[in-house]
Amino acid sequence: MVDQVTFPPSIGGSGNTYTNDANPETGMYGGAHRKNFFPIQADMVAAAGYVSQYAQAIDGAKANADRAEDAKGYVEAVADQYQINILEQFRRSATLDFDFGRGIYNADSKSLTQTTDFSAVGTVTRETLKLEEGASGALEEFGVDEISRRWLDSQPLGASVGEARKNEVLHSGDFNESIWIGGTLWFDSGIPSPIKSVNFQRMAVTVAGQSNAISQDFPGGLGRVTLSVFVGNATTTGNILFALSDNAGGSSRATVNFDSEEITGVNGFGNPIVYVDPCVNGKRIGISFDSYDVDTQRAVYSFKNSQQSVSFISDLVVGDVIDVEGSQVEFGECFSPYIPTTTASIFRASENIFFDVEASPSPDFSQGIKESG
Repeated sequence: MVDQVTFPPSIGGSGNTYTNDANPETGMYGGAHRKNFFPIQADMVAAAGYVSQYAQAIDGAKANADRAEDAKGYVEAVADQYQINILEQFRRSATLDFDFGRGIYNADSKSLTQTTDFSAVGTVTRETLKLEEGASGALEEFGVDEISRRWLDSQPLGASVGEARKNEVLHSGDFNESIWIGGTLWFDSGIPSPIKSVNFQRMAVTVAGQSNAISQDFPGGLGRVTLSVFVGNATTTGNILFALSDNAGGSSRATVNFDSEEITGVNGFGNPIVYVDPCVNGKRIGISFDSYDVDTQRAVYSFKNSQQSVSFISDLVVGDVIDVEGSQVEFGECFSPYIPTTTASIFRASENIFFDVEASPSPDFSQGIKESG
């Protein structure tokens, strides 16, 4: 077996190959070395020079990288320190400083007011009560003059200011009411829903193929319509089918999976978009559709074991459990904070926040500025 070595150009060599035999072109034995000795020496010197040169470059690169890493750590440390200082400097000089996340409000109008009560420095105009997720994770009621602070997973997100919305469905928290077509199957689950002091409603399937859809008519109109409902974690069917239909038989349908939150089984022209919001013991799930321009429309909720199916035909089996609460149907993109209804649809007015700070008079420079001296 012949041993050989090659000096490739990539390390500064000539590309020649040298062997330990008497080959007159490559050999280093039996007289062939007279021809190939000096070429192999030249290749070795060239390769050594290449390694030396780039070893220095690599050492230099490592040193630069180390310096860059040190500089990065220094800058980050300084940035962390000055971020706090800049914020504090702003708060010292700001006329208004509202930290809705922490619930701390400052206002300076001749004298400084620091408070955790927003009403001391501002005013909320909301003509109706509002439900919003609080620190407990449940939906809590905020009064007409009370700022609502939005929380998610026990973390404050800041103030919530909403546009005007109306829940079109009646008895939004009781599917047994006659207004709900296909109701009369629901009972108290005993499991707290996202709505404070209200439990999920439950349907337990005792007969295979039991009715799995409930629906309600509401006034028609143009624009996007969003259907939403709170679904409990104990629900076993896995999927919910939303449908928006008109009184002429046309409809748009789409199915949402509870776990993956994926939308499938789309049918109709409604261009559905799914929205999911985690909440206490479950999720709020909704779909918005393009609405029909008709006098009457129908919102349908149907619970399915098959994610692909857009049929209302039941595929429920004995032992399936469904927990829901708080239906809402509203004109608008995405769902808004829940609006409970009973015998009438409820309108929630838009919100505004005003800051109660007395304006200071502007300085008068009409006489010029007197120089000191």
